[in-house]
Amino acid sequence: MNLCSLSKAQGATALASVLAVVAFVLSLSGATGISGAALLGVTVALLGYAVWCQYRTAVAVDEVADVCRKAARGDLEARILSIRQAGRIGAIQKSVNDMLDVTDAYLREASASMDYASRGKYFRKILARGLPGSFRRSATVINSGTDSLGRRVVEIADLATQSGTHLDQVAGTLMGAATDLESDAGQMAAAAEKTSQQTSGVLSASDRASRNVATVASAAEQLASSITEISCQVAGSSTSTERAVNEANRAGTEIRTLADAAMRIGDVVKLISAIAEQTNLLALNATIEAARAGEAGRGFAVVASEVKSLANQTAKATEEISAKVGEMQQSTTNSVAAVEAIAQTITEINGITASIATSIEQQGLATREIARNVQEASSGTSQMSSNVTGISEAAADTGRVASRVNSASERVHGEVETLRREVTQFLQRLTSAA
Repeated sequence: MNLCSLSKAQGATALASVLAVVAFVLSLSGATGISGAALLGVTVALLGYAVWCQYRTAVAVDEVADVCRKAARGDLEARILSIRQAGRIGAIQKSVNDMLDVTDAYLREASASMDYASRGKYFRKILARGLPGSFRRSATVINSGTDSLGRRVVEIADLATQSGTHLDQVAGTLMGAATDLESDAGQMAAAAEKTSQQTSGVLSASDRASRNVATVASAAEQLASSITEISCQVAGSSTSTERAVNEANRAGTEIRTLADAAMRIGDVVKLISAIAEQTNLLALNATIEAARAGEAGRGFAVVASEVKSLANQTAKATEEISAKVGEMQQSTTNSVAAVEAIAQTITEINGITASIATSIEQQGLATREIARNVQEASSGTSQMSSNVTGISEAAADTGRVASRVNSASERVHGEVETLRREVTQFLQRLTSAA
């Protein structure tokens, strides 16, 4: 029977104990002689053998403990080299060696697989054949993880390549945008400078315009006052022309009355002329009759001659009166026509004056409106001057902002270039790692 030192020590100790009890019983019973000494010697021998077996067990246990301590410190190459024990101690020693063999094999396989994986080679797997229990399951999990990691690294490499291309495009776009921004900032700064110069000129012009508008406003107010005065004068002139029209109409009426009287005088003159002709005819008849009477009618002939002379004078006078009356009628007719023309002209002047008064009143309203608008324009030019001043200040601020934008675009350009280099290096490292 293969027993370990521990079992042998336990058996020898038990047997020595039995013999010691027997020797004690014999001594109590008074037995002496060789049997007692023999029992004592055997007991001592058994105890010595038990001590020796325990020593061997302690040596074996210390050897196991030393190997376990080395394994705990990471030395998995230590083994129990001399397994001379049988039984439980030998089984423990063999089990420790087997455990260390399996653990060392597992770690070596795992290290080799991870070493290849660290170099981007995921085909090296842990050889699970011969690994028991948890070691096999762990190896299977690690192998599955390595496969998944390999696929993921390939996917990441592809994604990194795509991302690198996209990032390179984005970087190129950003660099182009930064360049455009830098150019735009320069143009904006130049435009701001030009705007500032132009606003300076506009400000000067607006100041002059403000002064000119103020002058125009004053002139418009004076013009409005003058138009108001002219309107009053035109109103007075309209009243005077109305009175002149009335007087002309009245004069025309009087002249027409005088013309009627002249016509009646003409009628009387015609009557007198007719009477003179009749008297002359009667004087002619009287002269003829006086000539027939001879001496008797001589005195009557003288009277008839005088009557004839008077009739002739009357005819001449009536002719002159008729001529004068005709001239007077013609003059009165002309006077009536002239007065009527004057009245018509004055009426037309009155209408024109009324139109002028209306126009002047409208012009006065327009002039006052112009004065008001000019006043508003003056306020507007003042406001414009303030706004132009604000624009000038804003242009100066824009110039400063453009300068800052230009500096920022230069920094962005540099940062984008740095980002492009770093992304390229990262992709190279990632590709090499994959």
